[in-house]
Amino acid sequence: MPLLDIRNLTIEFKTGDEWVKAVDRGKYDLNRR
Repeated sequence: MPLLDIRNLTIEFKTGDEWVKAVDRGKYDLNRR
């Protein structure tokens, strides 16, 4: 089992009048050593 499990991550930021999607439904797992 991962220490951290992130699914469906979306990151957006605003540039002027538009929104830019930097990550679309990303997945991230952080495992213990």
